[in-house]
Order: sequence, then structure tokens, then C-alpha cells
Amino acid sequence: HTGPLAADARFPVFPPHLVSQVRAAMPDDGIICLDNGVYKIWFARGYAAYLPNTVLLDNALATMGAGLPSAMMSAMVYPDRKVMAICGDGGFMMNSQEMETAVRLGLNITVLILNDSSYGMIRWKQANMGFADWGLTYGNPDFVKYAESYGAIGHRVESADHLVKLLDHTLNTPGVHLIDCPVDYSENDQILNKDIKALSKAINDPTTAVLAIDQLQRMLRVVGQRVGDDLGFGGAFTHVRKFENELAHASGLQYAAHRFDNARRCREVLPFLGVRIWRVVTGHALDRRFEVIEAM
Repeated sequence: HTGPLAADARFPVFPPHLVSQVRAAMPDDGIICLDNGVYKIWFARGYAAYLPNTVLLDNALATMGAGLPSAMMSAMVYPDRKVMAICGDGGFMMNSQEMETAVRLGLNITVLILNDSSYGMIRWKQANMGFADWGLTYGNPDFVKYAESYGAIGHRVESADHLVKLLDHTLNTPGVHLIDCPVDYSENDQILNKDIKALSKAINDPTTAVLAIDQLQRMLRVVGQRVGDDLGFGGAFTHVRKFENELAHASGLQYAAHRFDNARRCREVLPFLGVRIWRVVTGHALDRRFEVIEAM
């Protein structure tokens, strides 16, 4: 159900589309450092991490201003990896003076500012609680000129397509880059409060567990085909079919089928099973397992 959202190339940029474009631009070992704001929910739901410690966020601690310093430290520890700070305009301004430090230290980072000229998360909560829209909007400096005043390089997004070009440019050009990106949060409430609840209700249908089992069987066949195509195991496809039942029992799938009538639990189990199956079938090349799971 997330495909159409991620493909929505409106401007100002739609958060699910932005998440998908950042994921496409970042290498598997690239590090994103999230500040605090409503965009954090979109990234937590939609940004796939392929390696440990490549998505740094504080979950619900609400530490606004943490995105830029986290990215700076990441770039210092891993100077050969791509690093991006993802901040709201409010969170960025709480520690924006550290742009000078980043420039002085000669770091290579991209600072992506999602600009809605407000404290978007609190504004959203304020509306959900039935209060009037009050006290949470403000004016911002010209972020491009602000970056340049520290000796950094400023950019402003002019369209969804332009965002893609800027991400590629800043991630592959040395220095401290700031991208000012206008965002459209107008559908936050509909999607995050209403649509997701409706989907969750549908997922709790007991029949979904059976569908999850069918999905796993299809996943097994995809793994076998990919192993045969990519790694030269001619009998891999047959091998997977032969061990379907054994894998199902070994991984607790029968328990899932009979006891996990709550399909939310099945959804938690399936990604783990995908990794485990990949290990059993190949016995090695674990560094490629995410490629295969993504293809499923």
C-alpha cells in the first residue's frame, strides 16, 4: 500500500516520496542521522536499513537539535562513508551554529532540512487534541545564505526531480552541504492516524496468517531462483522446494500458522525467516542476503 505514496512526486515534497529518494541515493553503508520531528515517523516506517547502525534516531526521546551533531560525529568516525543529517527547520535551528564546527573540521556531510516553517510534530498533536492552530508557526532565515555564512554550500529544492539531483550532487561532492527542502505535511493526519488504523484492523483478520504462509512459500521460491541465477547453484530451486517443510518446522512456521492468528506477529516473523532461509539455502554469502530479501 506504500507504493503509490512513495511515487507521489508533488511539490512541496511529499514525505513518503522524500524517504524513498533518500534511500535510493544513500549506499547500503551510508548513515542517516534523524533529528526530531514528524518526518522521523515517515523514515522509521519507510526507510529500509541494510546494515547495523546506519539509521541513527532517538525514538521517542524528543531531543530536537541532535541530527546535525550526530552526523558530524558519524563523519568523524567513518570518514569514508556517506553521512546525512535529516532535520526539521525547528530542530536544525536549535544547533545550527555547529555548521561552523563541521566546516572548520573539514567534514563531508549533507544536511537535509525539511522545511515547513513550523514545529510540525507538535502542531499535528495540537490539532489531534482539538486545539486551535496556535503558536507553532514562524519565519525562517534564508537557509542557503545561512549555510554560506558559515562557509558551507547551500542548495534549495525547486521540485521533486530537483531533490534527486541535489542528493546525488551533495553526497558525491566533498564539503558541508545544506539542502533546504520544502515539505507537504497536509496528509499526515489522514495517513498516520486514519489509514494506518484501517490497515491494522484488516491485518488483524485471522485469515491473514494463512496468507502470510503463502507469502513465505513464494519467498522461498524467489530465493532459490536468485541463488541459481546469481551464484551458479543449478539445483538451488529444487533444493529450496525439497526443504520447504523442514524450514517451516525449523523456523517455527507451524506455530505461526496455528497460534499466530494475529497477523501482526506473522509480519514480525517473516523478515526474520527470510534471513534465516537465505542462510540455510546458501550457507554463505551472507553479505548479499538483503539483496535477495528486497527482491521478494
